[in-house]
Amino acid sequence: MGSSDTLPILRHAAAYGVVLVGMMLSQCTCQNNRVDDPAISPTAPAPSPGAPAADGVRAAAAPSEAAIALPSTLDTGDLDGDEKQVLFEVLSEQYDPCGKPKSFLESLKDPKTCDVARTLGAMAVQKVAQGLSKRQVARALLEEQARRASRVTFRVDDTPYWGDPEGASHVVVEFFDFECPHCKIASHPARELTAKYGAVLYPKLFPLTRIHKHAQTSALAALAAFRQGKFWEAYQAIFDHQEELHVAPAESDIVRRIMVEVGLDMAQYDRDILDPKLAARLARDLDEADKAQLDGTPTFFVDGTMVDYEALESALKAPKAQ
Repeated sequence: MGSSDTLPILRHAAAYGVVLVGMMLSQCTCQNNRVDDPAISPTAPAPSPGAPAADGVRAAAAPSEAAIALPSTLDTGDLDGDEKQVLFEVLSEQYDPCGKPKSFLESLKDPKTCDVARTLGAMAVQKVAQGLSKRQVARALLEEQARRASRVTFRVDDTPYWGDPEGASHVVVEFFDFECPHCKIASHPARELTAKYGAVLYPKLFPLTRIHKHAQTSALAALAAFRQGKFWEAYQAIFDHQEELHVAPAESDIVRRIMVEVGLDMAQYDRDILDPKLAARLARDLDEADKAQLDGTPTFFVDGTMVDYEALESALKAPKAQ
């Protein structure tokens, strides 16, 4: 596996099926501003019934629990009655993100609703749990849909790949972090699916340095291994040692020891790891993640469309968009 010429990648909103190893991206991602536990803890208290919210919109009066009929497809967790009312109103007033002539709420009541609806529904629950007002949650949903519909170009020159770029049925780009547990879970199935459907996978490094102390060093080590033609060996080895990375102190040389196991020329490795050009190569991936407004890993794109992990197989089954 190696690298290829620059490819333009466009992304737009779409809905796809479910991959066998199910993992809702909206709930099972590592994010740079929180720990790896998928559960979202409220960051601000919800306003009391009838009191003004942060944006000046008055919170809804407390409803009876029986009056709030939220879809069973939503995991509302520990939302209280007031928060469930906010969620109910947001979903009732928004259109179906699957594109059908009904409300978002009605869409989520359908067990066969599209994956985009499920993802945005989970996002709405998270935003309400964080104490956002009805207006703020609705705005966040619209911004997320706009983000998915935006267009971006990713460079794939000087980038490792899995599969054959020549004649590939689809182009997959994945942003990942070596210390992210969800990235480890997705790593093998993503490569299996890429091979199964004749696609090509380009991994992009997105170390979440605010929560993972060895993420940056691991990313640089993988790039150094790529220079020696052993990116995928390093990739697998680092994931295999993920638990050790989690507990190793920041000053530990654990990443270098993993590279010894991989069989790298360590004299070359020690020179490369200090090479400013290697850091610049990592910065390129980070810049692309920033421009794509990514905040978590793993994040997948198929032929430019941002897809949730559980929709990856359906995306690869579908004909390539022209």
